[in-house]
Amino acid sequence: MNMNPEKKDRVLSRYCGNGMEGLRKLCNPLIARLGGITQADYDDFYSIALEVLSQSVERYDENTGCTFAAYYIGNVERRYINELRRRNTKGRRSEYGMVDSLDRCVGEDGLRLADTIASDFDVFDEVMEHEGCNSDSMMIYLSRLSIIQRAVLIMMAEGYSSDEIKEALAIDARQYRESIAAIRAYENIRVLM
Repeated sequence: MNMNPEKKDRVLSRYCGNGMEGLRKLCNPLIARLGGITQADYDDFYSIALEVLSQSVERYDENTGCTFAAYYIGNVERRYINELRRRNTKGRRSEYGMVDSLDRCVGEDGLRLADTIASDFDVFDEVMEHEGCNSDSMMIYLSRLSIIQRAVLIMMAEGYSSDEIKEALAIDARQYRESIAAIRAYENIRVLM
């Protein structure tokens, strides 16, 4: 048999009254026992406990021989564990799906799946051969740069502005600055001297 409305009100006022003092007293040890919860996340866990409280008040059966407090604590603990599991697996979850076409777009920039498949054709090597930049010291220098840094260097040599380079390569200002720093770094350019 479920609780009558007066008992529900008493239970709700016990946990929610006085600035939710009863709810906080119940939740703080549970959250501390879980570990790894920052102070900023406490409000999220209080909200979960409040949601569980409203559900528990409706579902509690007085004839089970279990006190409401024990019933409620068990429900809150289970929900907290589920929340932690959800938060911890959120970053590791991958979306798997069937590949339907190599012409399907896989990125926001309109990149096709076929464009992402590795090939033995190296555009950079071809450009270097045609540009006449195939001296040993130049090749050593270029091998020390990442693909993005090489692309920045080539575009700078062709006279593109920094804004055009950032837009064409879809990089932010920080990545552009880091690329320029690597291009100008002494440990990289000393092979050219």
